[in-house]
Amino acid sequence: MNHSRAINLDRTIITCAQLRGLTFLFKGAAVRHLLELRRFNPDQPRVPRGHRHGGRWVAEGDSFEAQVHRVSHDLPELPEERPSSGRQRHQVARLIAQYIEGATVALRLGVLVARYAWLAESAAADIRAYFDGPKSIETLRSGVRDPKAGYDVHHIVERTAARRDSFPVDWIEGPENLVRIPRLKHWEINGWYAKPNELFQGLSPRVYLNGKSWEERMRIGMLALREHGVLQP
Repeated sequence: MNHSRAINLDRTIITCAQLRGLTFLFKGAAVRHLLELRRFNPDQPRVPRGHRHGGRWVAEGDSFEAQVHRVSHDLPELPEERPSSGRQRHQVARLIAQYIEGATVALRLGVLVARYAWLAESAAADIRAYFDGPKSIETLRSGVRDPKAGYDVHHIVERTAARRDSFPVDWIEGPENLVRIPRLKHWEINGWYAKPNELFQGLSPRVYLNGKSWEERMRIGMLALREHGVLQP
């Protein structure tokens, strides 16, 4: 780690030590996320009262500072101010998506917001949407007609692969294949398609689906939505 990077990391950790000053929206969403995943344990250790993080739940044998330090280790280098061009914002979005992937999404988002203040306003809608509960397929499909901040239109059967394999455009862009889902979930699902998966004999879902029927692609697309808490079981 070079000296400038070390300074940036130290500054990040100091800022993250004040995470309790983040917006009510973010903190409420994080708590809701933990409860919905049934991770709540009344006997789980907390930071002692009187400490600046007093009352926070922490992992067994793991301090809050240790968690912050761990997720801050690979903090991406983002612009100090909100990018003005769409291309730059897309690049930033990709970096954020890669960083927050995993089981500590709430903490990682908090670390980013604490380090890059401009994200607090820009990411508020995305954070709120991320903590939505699973919905019926009918609700997800009907949402396409009602664009909303923090959400993307997602193709259940991946568009690029379907086009490459010459499926009809009216199937690919038809209402049965389109759903409105949280943007951060959309990013997670895109990443899921690219990673090796034991469900597909160690192949990535994207590779596994090469040459497969529309019905099989739709089945795997529905599986991806359920796996990421977007579609009801």
